[in-house]
Amino acid sequence: MKIFIPMIILNIIISIICCFEDIKNPMKTIGMFLLASFLITIIVTGVDFSIQTSDEEVWSGRIVSVNHEEEWDEVVTETYKDDDGKEHIETHIEHHNAKNSIRTSDKGNITVNKSLDEKTRFDDSYPNTTQELEKFYPIGMPTSSVHTYENKVQASYSIYKHKDINLKEYKDLPKYPTEMKNDIQIDRFIGNIKNKDKIIKSLNEVNSDLNSKENNKQVNLIFINLGNKPQDYGFALQDYWEGGNKNDFVICFGSKNNKVIWCYPFSWADSQKSERLKINVRNYMKKVNLNDDFNKNIEDIGAMVKKDFERKEFADFNYIDIEISKVAIIFIILLNIIAGYIILKEYN
Repeated sequence: MKIFIPMIILNIIISIICCFEDIKNPMKTIGMFLLASFLITIIVTGVDFSIQTSDEEVWSGRIVSVNHEEEWDEVVTETYKDDDGKEHIETHIEHHNAKNSIRTSDKGNITVNKSLDEKTRFDDSYPNTTQELEKFYPIGMPTSSVHTYENKVQASYSIYKHKDINLKEYKDLPKYPTEMKNDIQIDRFIGNIKNKDKIIKSLNEVNSDLNSKENNKQVNLIFINLGNKPQDYGFALQDYWEGGNKNDFVICFGSKNNKVIWCYPFSWADSQKSERLKINVRNYMKKVNLNDDFNKNIEDIGAMVKKDFERKEFADFNYIDIEISKVAIIFIILLNIIAGYIILKEYN
């Protein structure tokens, strides 16, 4: 493997140096360098692989329980010795603040310190019961969270990108939505829409329903209104997001005078049913008027996704070989040189 080439070359150089310089223990010197070089190569390669393949995806769920623990004071007794060796007992009060937490089906336990709108801060004085906390975080409320996973595709997306799309020519493409709005919510409608807060709430509800134990679609439904941009912006967005994540079903569309003029759904899901879903969603969206109730459109598309979406297993991409980056190779060379210098200096 080419990642070991720096180790081999430097080992040859060190071996030559050992032959002509006064080295205390040449075999030990060479052995120490081989060990250090091997560890450097493996560690840097592992870190580089992790950086190239680490990605984030969004999960959806619901609040399943809430919990409030009242503040309390603890009497703490400590024993210590003075300068003369005499023991003394000291007692003091240690205060423990109230604790408020929720449990969600997608992330687990989450500590909460304020309401979702940030208008109410939680402290020892309020809330005082689990029931009061539940007013701010009702059981069943839709939730979302970000999780990391291994994505080999993003390290070699160039083989999938649109050949006639140059991203430098497409300005103002929106970033992928992973930023948490608060402790439990991510906005997954991007762009302008009437009654956007209600639309986002409806989309969160649909996502949580699709990912319930009963449906288990493992999907992240995203809408993007690109306004009056032409359709090739949809292809550019797909490349900018590198195809999206493994559980995404992305619906980007263009609009003019509040009417959808084009729609381009994309997803890694490529089964026959999933491809049919993309066609059906595209045809449906082309008939949508944004002045109408878009909540119904989200519900309709949610039902279509529930019926036909089949998430692609990213294990199908295990055949992809990840090439070590040029930066990692430079690090390996530099660290090998430093290790060789230190070892030679130690045994010279």
